Amino acid sequence: MSVFIFENFGLLGKTLAKVGRMLSDQDFQNLLSLHSVPEIARYLQNTPAYQQVLQDIQPDEIHRRDLEILVNQSTIYELFSLREFASFKERVIIDFFLTGFEIENLKLVTKYVVLGAQASPEDIEKKLFDLSPWSKVDFRAFLRSKNLDELTHGLEGTAFYDLFQAAKERFSESRAMDVIENALDYWYLAGLPRKVKNFSSRDREAVLRFFGVQADLLNLELIYRMRFVFGMLPEKVYGLTIPLYRYFDSQRLMRLVRSQSLEEFMNMLLASPYRSVFYNWQESSEVLDEIFERSILSYLYRLARLLLRKHLAPLEVLIAFVTLKTFETRDLITVIEDIRYALDVRLAERYFIRPLKVVSLSGR
Repeated sequence: MSVFIFENFGLLGKTLAKVGRMLSDQDFQNLLSLHSVPEIARYLQNTPAYQQVLQDIQPDEIHRRDLEILVNQSTIYELFSLREFASFKERVIIDFFLTGFEIENLKLVTKYVVLGAQASPEDIEKKLFDLSPWSKVDFRAFLRSKNLDELTHGLEGTAFYDLFQAAKERFSESRAMDVIENALDYWYLAGLPRKVKNFSSRDREAVLRFFGVQADLLNLELIYRMRFVFGMLPEKVYGLTIPLYRYFDSQRLMRLVRSQSLEEFMNMLLASPYRSVFYNWQESSEVLDEIFERSILSYLYRLARLLLRKHLAPLEVLIAFVTLKTFETRDLITVIEDIRYALDVRLAERYFIRPLKVVSLSGR
């Protein structure tokens, strides 16, 4: 009997159709040849992927910031659209992704409250993902918090309250925003096994395999920053790691956090299944922070593309699509910033998540 006999092939078809409407490498080459934000808006308005989300705008009048907000919001629209046709297990994964956007909202609000006003509350509010009516958390109200204590008190009654209480104590020791952001990532990914416990063994393995890799990579970045940038003690760093893994289990993580030098730490990574992520760290002229973030995202991009090629199970295609769509919007923001500030187009290639070789562009 086929393992796919009870699968939701209606959702599979809709998800694959959305994959087919995503921007191509040629679209990105075309976008990079443009000269203004209105030109980008007009181009995207005529693509299947962004036609609906941009249908009410006037391209010649749109501001860069407003276009970026709409581009970012497009992934939310796609998730809401798919949720209407999802079965129980697929709704669990869609809701998991939507919770991830709640996390991003909370990170944005927390950074504003903790680090001080780099922008007005109105500007920050516009950057928040609109998750209504799915989300019951009023993130806009939290922007009025004067400090982390007020923000934590405001979260009382939400799923985030207890974790923020613990994160607040750790933040008071290190004064590093990374501690709070890591606590949110920890809560998000550590709760996944419980959410999928009633899935079939095949579906549960598929979900935990992909997000286990993500947790591995987040843990590696965390150890690098906390251990070798902030100088935190090994035991405290280990206590911050996410208890979800694909390869780096508790014993391997403990060996990493006890590395005596950055070189020893990186050599351990180069001997792991993730060696392709970090193989050129010594030759690169970039700071290691940038290498970590971009290399990790690029690895997850390749993994999602591989998932699309290898599997046709609805759950795996759904995970791959949402991951790739999120990365596509980030690359679009890179394009918008590049065009708006007339940067060297070759910088876009450096910061893209997708492996795009930027061709020579006349006039730019």
